[in-house]
Formats: sequence, structure tokens, C-alpha cells
Amino acid sequence: MGEGGAPSAKRLKTAQADANEVITFHFLDAHKEATEIIEASSFPPDMCHQFFGDEEEIKGYEDLAVDIWLSQKSYQALLEVRCTSRTPHADDIEKTLRDKFTAGLSVTRSAYLRKLLMTPPLNMESLGKAVLERKLDSGSLSVHRIQLSTADQTVRDLHARMEPLLMFFVDGASAIDTKEPEWDLLLAVHREGHITTIAGFATIYNFWCFPHRVRIRVSQVLVLPPNQGKGMGSALLEAVYHTADERHAVDITYEDPTDVVQMMREKIELQRALKVEWLVQLAKRTAQEMSTKAGPSNGNSSEAHGAEATTAALTLDQARAQADLRVSKQQVRKLWEVLLYGQTGWEEAQREAAVEGLVRARLVGSVTSTKRVAEGKRIFDLPGGGFCMTKVPNQSGVGHGAGMPVAMESTEAEGESAEEREAALNEAVSKRMQEIAHLVTWCSDKLGVKF
Repeated sequence: MGEGGAPSAKRLKTAQADANEVITFHFLDAHKEATEIIEASSFPPDMCHQFFGDEEEIKGYEDLAVDIWLSQKSYQALLEVRCTSRTPHADDIEKTLRDKFTAGLSVTRSAYLRKLLMTPPLNMESLGKAVLERKLDSGSLSVHRIQLSTADQTVRDLHARMEPLLMFFVDGASAIDTKEPEWDLLLAVHREGHITTIAGFATIYNFWCFPHRVRIRVSQVLVLPPNQGKGMGSALLEAVYHTADERHAVDITYEDPTDVVQMMREKIELQRALKVEWLVQLAKRTAQEMSTKAGPSNGNSSEAHGAEATTAALTLDQARAQADLRVSKQQVRKLWEVLLYGQTGWEEAQREAAVEGLVRARLVGSVTSTKRVAEGKRIFDLPGGGFCMTKVPNQSGVGHGAGMPVAMESTEAEGESAEEREAALNEAVSKRMQEIAHLVTWCSDKLGVKF
């Protein structure tokens, strides 16, 4: 137990400690945080490499315990470091964290309690009208969209306090420039009785798209472990799609989504796809037509034939599906895989082979397609600041050297053999087939949808 009977982080008797094992986050009890430091829940970080290097080690301490306390209302943070001994050249934990927690980090309980009292409560009026609202088993949830560059200072400060936490839970996370007018903050606000807390947040960037539309990129998404599994993350992403519909966005893309975020994304997009009647009917007709053409697949040639036929069925309406769903070509193909797999109008073996062929063709073609698309795009500076990325046709009249070409990194590991690439492809195909089966089951169990 820590000071005042509070739970402490796990202690390790070593002069070289794994940061992920000795750091513990604690949410304060929101009902008492103005006067007492009492834990409501605790959880470890997922990663610490942005703070303590690739090895994620803290050196120079014995029996080390690092506790980071967080207010659920304001995300004000308190750092407590305890150990039985430290070497003269031990890592400076406080400085390391302060370098990222630029909006402030208390190191004594008295100072922390004063800061909690001095922090103004979130002004709900400054958040404007909610983009999304829903009732929960306990209380209610609303998601608000705020342009960060013009937001109330209390909102900007709140985002600045939450942002460093991304680096503990999202690989490759980085800070954004909130002065750029293209950034919007989506804030998930939970209310229960007279207590208002922040359940999570997301940020989106609005790219200009010629001539007068936008493309939305989901950048940061954070729902800390105690709030996960309660619909907070899906509510944030649903608010993104509401925003895209409201702004008539071309599409929505994601910046390096985690597996969890990607699955939430697909569930939301699948629900939207199931409301597009012509697309659902196309999947049914395709499955019926395939079932009458040949028997069950029993070889690669049948699998390839099935993939070719089912791909061709969507080809003519690809652009229409992208426009109706506001998603990329790749996402339309992934949704098409699920819609076809869910059909009952063809034999199981035939369905498995055709959809697996679709998945394999998409994965193989994605690298070539990405490179081809990138070769035709260039980045241009805009008057007054900012930039845009757009495709430049050969007959556009734009000079050969105009703009900055879009460079793409190779997705093939250097020195990787053909056998290794094939094994990796087979693994990716198997993983995707499992995801597709899960999504179809989810539609049946959670939505009551039978394809």
C-alpha cells in the first residue's frame, strides 16, 4: 500500500526495471477528487518506448514503483516515485515524463489537490451541440466536436493533458499542432447524476479535396482501459461518420489504426453497408449466380475463378459504393468480402474458396496499387499556409516538376525470400478469414441481421 493507504505500483527489486511493470495509472474517484486522493481503478501502460527507449527500461533504482494519478474530470496528473535506493546516475523519471506532459505534472499530493481545486470545470456550453448522444446502463454519453484552433482555452488545455497518454497506449502516437484550423477534437463526455467525466477522445484532420470537399483522416483515438468495453470508442468513431455525412466528405481514412480500432471501424462501416439496399441485393445476387455456375471449389483454380467473378460483380459499382459509404476503395473491398461471406445462397465450401480468393487478391494487389496511386500524386503548398495532396493527371497542364512527389516505403522486408513472403501472405489471409467470420457472427448475434 502507498501513502495514505493508497494502492501502489508493483515494485521490482532490481537496478534495471521494466517500465511497463513498475508504472501504474490510477483514476481518481470522481466523487471525492476535490478533497481526497482515492483510487477508482488502476491499470498498467501498454508500452513505454517513447519515454524510456526501445528497451523500455528504467535504470538505477531498486524496489521501484511509479504511480501516475489521473483526474477523470480534468486529466490533471500526479507523479509519485518510490524506491528503496537509487544510484547517482539513475534515470530521471520526473524529467522524462515532464518532457511529454508539457501541460503540467504535479509531484506532491498537496500541490496536486490545490491544482484540482483551481482547475475550472468543463464548460458544456463551450462544447456546443452534441454530434451523438446515447443512454448507458449508468448515466448518459455525448460526443462533442470542437475545432481545436478556436476552442475554449479549457478545452485546449484538456486535450493537452490527455494527449501524452496516447504514447503509453498507441504505438507511434505523436502530438498534433492544434493551431492548424483543420484539426477537430471529438470529446466523449459521460454524465451520471451531478458528476461529469471525460471517457475518451479522438482527433480528426480535414484535408481539402478539389474543388470544394474534404477528406477526413482519423488521427488520435484514446479510451483508457477502465472505460473500454462500454461503447465509448465506437461512439467516438460513429461521431466521425456523422461528421463525414454532415460535411459531405469524400471518404474517411485512418492513421495507423490499432487492431481494436480497425475492428470497431469495420463494424460501424458494416452497419452502414447493410443499410445500402442496392449493395446488399448485389451481394445476394452474386452469391446466387455463383451457386449455379459450378460445384464446390476443390482447388486453387476454382478459388481464383470465384474471386474473379465476385470481384467483377462489384467493379461497375465500386465508385457508387465508395460515395454512399464514404470509405476508400480498399475498405469497400473488405466490406464486400463480409457481405458475400454472410450469404446463405451458396455452398459453404464454394463460399469459403471464393471469399478467400478475394482476400488473397486484395492483399497481393494492395502493394502494387498503393505504389501506382502514389506515383500519380503530389503535395502542393497552399496560399496562406497548409498543403494539399492531389492526383495530377498527365494532361493536367501542371509542370513535370511541380509539387512534391509522394514517396511510399516498400512493404517487403529486405532479404525476404519468396517462401517467406508466401508464408506471410497465407498467415494474413487466415487472419482475415477469421475476422470475416467474426463480423458475420457479430451481425447475427448483436444486430439480429441475417444475410
